[in-house]
Amino acid sequence: QRSRRELRRAHAVATELERIAVEVRKSLARHHASLSRFKARVGKLNDGQQEAAWKELCREVEDILRPTLQLASQMANAYDEIRQQSANLMTFTEVRTDSLTGLNNRRGLDDTLGAQFAMMNRYNTRFSVAMLDIDHFKQVNDREGHLYGDKVLQDLSRMLDECVRETDVVARYGGEEFIIVMPQTELFGACVFAERLRDRIAHGMDLTISVGVASAMEGDTEQSLL
Repeated sequence: QRSRRELRRAHAVATELERIAVEVRKSLARHHASLSRFKARVGKLNDGQQEAAWKELCREVEDILRPTLQLASQMANAYDEIRQQSANLMTFTEVRTDSLTGLNNRRGLDDTLGAQFAMMNRYNTRFSVAMLDIDHFKQVNDREGHLYGDKVLQDLSRMLDECVRETDVVARYGGEEFIIVMPQTELFGACVFAERLRDRIAHGMDLTISVGVASAMEGDTEQSLL
């Protein structure tokens, strides 16, 4: 089930990268066409042309400069989007995967948060995180043993993975603590999701969890957010 979700997510990333490439290619084609027309106009002018013709050409320069600046901005946006999607793909690698649960490990979480903060600082986008902890997990280990405790962590990880969106990132923070990073999510939406998740686990597993939610704000760092 985990592998199927990874395939869906990888497909979503590939689709998003394809969309970015198509948009950039269309913009470049339009820009190239306008530059070709302008170059042709310049080639027809000569020193003997009337001043009115040169003024008209200057106005065309303004018309070309504006989309040129817009294209430069679009290319910068595309670069950031590609970097974020590349970070999403990197979460599939072994060095970013927790060996017990198959979720992201601390390194994968750090990379994800770094990418989200970069997008927030550049484009003023919002994202939220949920940190959850299994209630009284030490008692489970003491009563049932660590092998049973490991199975509980694996079962919970699968349920978390089923509940989140394809754009969300789930990581094992340590022990029985987990973090869910939710891009493009305000605090209210994150709280609704966290409560729904808490209720589903309480009814679907023989355990309960506690969840804390925070939304990244200007001036925050990874440490202050967590």
